[in-house]
Amino acid sequence: MAKATLKINDDFVFCFSKNTVGYTDSIRQIPEFVSKYFVENVSTNFLLFDEEFWNADYVEMSRLVSKNLASTSAYFLEVELSFSGKKIGGITYKPKYTKDSKVKVSFVDFAGETDEDLFLKFHVEAELFWDYKSSDHKKQVAYIEKSESSWEESKVQIRLNFRNNSILIDSMIYDENGRKLAQAPVATIDSKTTGFPEDENNLCFILSITPNVFSVVNKLGNDDKPNSEHPHIDLLQNKKIQLTSKYLNF
Repeated sequence: MAKATLKINDDFVFCFSKNTVGYTDSIRQIPEFVSKYFVENVSTNFLLFDEEFWNADYVEMSRLVSKNLASTSAYFLEVELSFSGKKIGGITYKPKYTKDSKVKVSFVDFAGETDEDLFLKFHVEAELFWDYKSSDHKKQVAYIEKSESSWEESKVQIRLNFRNNSILIDSMIYDENGRKLAQAPVATIDSKTTGFPEDENNLCFILSITPNVFSVVNKLGNDDKPNSEHPHIDLLQNKKIQLTSKYLNF
């Protein structure tokens, strides 16, 4: 087993989109109470997407979410790495974190906004452990070489991403037999997510319309330096992040 350890202890700016994504006809504005709920609840209402979830099928996921008190776990936190070379594109690596991994998140402050995005600053403290398999590393090296770069030249990116708990959402839309409720709290109408009602008491709607809320840190990312329009993108040299493993260290 090639144990890897990722330690994080710093403030990060996360991007919360003010609009849904998709085709033009499906895009709609996200109500302000959705981001308000996220800010007030995510610190205590998330689960790290660890090896237990990666190894489970949908039925097993449902059981696991229930076991982990998903009624108070509205979000998953994904911590991913990606590698890229000189060519456009990259390969994403999603470690299967072991159960002894730990993450704490706390809201710090609002960090500004644009017409399209709201920026939120959180403090993240984490110790994440996984088995960095040689087969995974070989795939990464092969991809980088096809991108006309060596492993040492590769650009490394760390992405922290909160996403809604889709299984919790489904539990509020379907009954135990998988049949959709006659009075479902959310539906897709004219390609748009619509709540019944659309207010701060409809948790199903709030989670359904919540975007991925993410922060990005780049190693060797000279083209992605922080700026006023993209404060959620930063450089590794500015952050207290340490990775220790057989194949990659910083």
